[in-house]
Amino acid sequence: MYLPFSRKYRPQGFDEIQGQEHITTTLKNAISMGRVGHAYLFSGSRGVGKTSTARIFAKALNCVKGPTISPCGKCSPCEEIAKGISMDVLEIDGASNRGIDEIRNLRDNVKLKPASGKYRVYIIDEVHMLTPEAFNALLKTLEEPPEHVKFIFATTRPQKILPTIISRCQRFDFKAMGAETIVGSLKAIAQKEKISLDDDALCLIAKAASGSMRDAEMLLDQAASHSRGKISVADVTGMLGIMDYEALFAISRAVAEKDGPKVLETINALTGSGRDAATIASGLIEHFRNLLVTLQTKDARLYITAGESRLKELESLAASFSMDQIFYILYTLSHALDNISKTTLGRIPLEIALLKLCRQEKMLPLSEVAEWIKKIEDSLATGAMRPSQPLPGIKKAEVQEPKEAVQAAPRPQTDTVVKPAGEGDDPMFQRLVGIWPEVTREVKNKKMSAGIYLEEGRLLSIKGRTVFIGFNKANSLHKEALETKQNIEIISNALKAFMEQDLDIKFEFTEAQYDVARETGGPAYTPATQSQPPYSTQGGHAAKKMEPIIRSALDKFDGKVVRKYFVKEEE
Repeated sequence: MYLPFSRKYRPQGFDEIQGQEHITTTLKNAISMGRVGHAYLFSGSRGVGKTSTARIFAKALNCVKGPTISPCGKCSPCEEIAKGISMDVLEIDGASNRGIDEIRNLRDNVKLKPASGKYRVYIIDEVHMLTPEAFNALLKTLEEPPEHVKFIFATTRPQKILPTIISRCQRFDFKAMGAETIVGSLKAIAQKEKISLDDDALCLIAKAASGSMRDAEMLLDQAASHSRGKISVADVTGMLGIMDYEALFAISRAVAEKDGPKVLETINALTGSGRDAATIASGLIEHFRNLLVTLQTKDARLYITAGESRLKELESLAASFSMDQIFYILYTLSHALDNISKTTLGRIPLEIALLKLCRQEKMLPLSEVAEWIKKIEDSLATGAMRPSQPLPGIKKAEVQEPKEAVQAAPRPQTDTVVKPAGEGDDPMFQRLVGIWPEVTREVKNKKMSAGIYLEEGRLLSIKGRTVFIGFNKANSLHKEALETKQNIEIISNALKAFMEQDLDIKFEFTEAQYDVARETGGPAYTPATQSQPPYSTQGGHAAKKMEPIIRSALDKFDGKVVRKYFVKEEE
């Protein structure tokens, strides 16, 4: 009779259990020292050896040489336990025997003596499926069973077991199998079964098993039947319905070479062979993750399940991308996968994403971008609105002056234009004009309403140690609100923080709007008695005449007007 690999190569001794040395060592020591407990809980994901370990433990206890850490496997108790026909080792399925009646029967039967061995061992698989009533019926027996009874519970969901049950057991947590462990076991089985397969095919099977040795053995058995004993990578990818290595490398090379037609051709071939868009996108995400890992570490085999030849290909291809490019590619592909799952467009989001990546120019390192942003901020703070040289990646000839649709309005030649009294050679006033946006921001941080009211005012002058701030009569309520003791103290503290000296504040009405913005590179505008431009600026901030929605956005995000457009004054 044919036996599947998962049964044929099931471990028969503690030393044959792979990847769970922390458990087998403890159990062997307990047997050797005569410290065998009355109840054990084996928890872990599927196919990691919970039931196999329970059977080996039962054999170790009931072997004619036992209790022993090396059951002979030849005596009657060992053979009966291995075949699952022993009268002293009862394997119970918790899913189909989950009620209180079944547990009551079990509780009554534990009083019976063993038929031939030394112990009656109850192995309850998927014990978390028992009802709370069944668990409660088991509590007393589990806590003080007869000396000849041992309980072994196996579960994939220990969190569903009552704490009162767990507290009465010795708990062992089984780990998922590592890829190297699975590959080594599959190689040994392939040699015994005379199956020919390469490392890449083995790695694909191990990765698809997701840490389960039983799943890996079943997949190897299936692949051997599929390919008649000679397994290739194409056989495994076709059997599992996953992405082929060659297709992944073809698409990534096409992206690196900006070859859009090649991308479309490969995607069309993949979908024609039955791969759906989500599978392709997921495979590409994992593939570019492997490229990222290859760039980041010197020993990629620690983090990537692949053969040596495949690792060398990854290393060669990774040189075509920078880390920032791969980050952007991963973000774009993840967004495309999200769109695929939310829409019925099929492969269209994936094709759009890949063609977009093919048009992507070389990305700048983030550190270089951050450095240029810092330079721009410094230029804005000093009033120089343009960087002295083009941004990296842009040729100097490509930097063009913006074409103004409407020419700036000429300054009116009239004696009614009023200048701030402090303008001129007074360095203190010039310094205050330059840092005024920071002062108003500091006031906002302390009290939002005071900062907003202060922005409606205009710096007039500094006389001695007094700063004069002007308000139109239309803003008399703002002036009155700022003249309270609390608000004056907040403004004075903000001035002291930036000017490093105590200054007095005085608010007064004025009929004219002063051209303070000109000190920081802003546009000139006429007094309040004449028509006003659509907006004015003060230290880079939008001021009174700005559109309400723009002003609200600047206030909310503490923004600045980076570029100022000049328009003709209305007649």
